[in-house]
Amino acid sequence: MNTSPQTQLTAQSDSYAAETSQTVIFGRQDYFSILLRLIGMELYKIRRRPMSKGLGIIAVVAVILLFLVVLFVTLLVVQRGASLSPSPLLPPLALYLVNQAVLILGQVLIVILLGAMVGGEYGVGTVRLMLTRGPTRAQFLLAKAGAALICCAIGAVVMIVLGILLGLFFNLFTGLPYNFDFFTAAWFGHALLYLLITIASLFVYSMLALFLATLGRSTAAGIAGALTWLLLGENILHTILVLIGAAAGGAAGDFLRAIPDYFIGSNTGALQQNQNQYLRFFGATSLSDPSSISDLHAVLVLLAYLLIFIGLSLWLQQKRDITN
Repeated sequence: MNTSPQTQLTAQSDSYAAETSQTVIFGRQDYFSILLRLIGMELYKIRRRPMSKGLGIIAVVAVILLFLVVLFVTLLVVQRGASLSPSPLLPPLALYLVNQAVLILGQVLIVILLGAMVGGEYGVGTVRLMLTRGPTRAQFLLAKAGAALICCAIGAVVMIVLGILLGLFFNLFTGLPYNFDFFTAAWFGHALLYLLITIASLFVYSMLALFLATLGRSTAAGIAGALTWLLLGENILHTILVLIGAAAGGAAGDFLRAIPDYFIGSNTGALQQNQNQYLRFFGATSLSDPSSISDLHAVLVLLAYLLIFIGLSLWLQQKRDITN
């Protein structure tokens, strides 16, 4: 009995699939399991890229240089016989210094990483092939968001721990005494919360880069757009709105002056400022006063930004026709 070529091809495909199923472990096929494997794939791609290694080296070198400068200044003050308490090389002040470095430099580095990771797939033309591999478009994009969150957490923890260890070591050269009376269970809890706020700040800006790279379908859009807003947009617009609001006066002026309270930086800064009084960075000074923005307000605003950035990115990826 003769069989058609199509029937023969189908039989060969079934035979190949049966052989493959015996040698390949596919893993669980539920939505969350697939998403976790995709996150692992994204982390693998990040780890293999030379640019990622370069960004990591920049972060480590920046922390080392920061504490070398702090050591140099501390030695100058000590040699002149001036009192220096607490030592800026030791916690809690060292935590504040390295955290500022993480915020300033880390936001730039994570924006570059995410802009290149998302926009690069459009530039090289691999995005169309990737989206035909089986998982949904939403899973591919959420995997990038998950990988970004893990990178933010790893980067912040490594930089802060490295900074504190360097501070403890460099303090040996100053002769200043160690004083850990501040270290209690409550202080440690607030320090962990302070770290989580830093990670959240990095993550929100990474999602801004993800959205802009998806919108512009290029690395340049993700990096340049996010860096422009990060380095210039919020600061310049904040000043302009305050000046116009002061000049306008009345209800309109109050409204304009209130707009900066909904910027990303204003709310992440407020969350950290509200922790200063517990972490004793500056003692009993005005720098430890809580922010005018409440924690609830800041958290809700940041969640809204995440929903907007991720939601719009998902919508774009679902609706648009992906071509090379």
